[in-house]
Amino acid sequence: MLIFNRYVTWVSENLGKVLAETKKSREFNYKIVDWEKGDNVSDDKLIINVVGTNINIPLKPGVIYADDQLIKGFHPLDVKIISTLALSCEPTSKYQLLLQDFRSDIENYTIVYGHKNLSKKLRISVDDLARNMTLIDGFSPQDAFKIGETFAENKIRNERKIINAMKKIFR
Repeated sequence: MLIFNRYVTWVSENLGKVLAETKKSREFNYKIVDWEKGDNVSDDKLIINVVGTNINIPLKPGVIYADDQLIKGFHPLDVKIISTLALSCEPTSKYQLLLQDFRSDIENYTIVYGHKNLSKKLRISVDDLARNMTLIDGFSPQDAFKIGETFAENKIRNERKIINAMKKIFR
């Protein structure tokens, strides 16, 4: 009985420490336990362990990187590894946005772009470019966003012209 009382006393004194340590170890929900290399860098997968379980999930770094809720569950050093791998897998863009022409005297905005490996520059209207998804896919995500933004600005500007013209007619 004396041994049992000592055990209960020890557990009650140390339970708080054990619980704190357990909570600390589960501060992050996921951890990287392995890296499966594929034939290409884009085929690489990280083996992710759900902390506190035997569940291991193979995921591509880009999938983890794109999911804000998922990436919050990793330790900062794991996030660094995931980011490095995900960004190294990003395809390089074929075209580069060089100039956007916003002169108000032209009907449609134009964009000048160039092939990254050639010195040739091409000019295209934003409307024509917006209809050519194959061409847009050749731009970096940042440039594609700028193109979409320019297209929207151009449409709004043209619609305002039409609305103002209609207001003059119906007055």
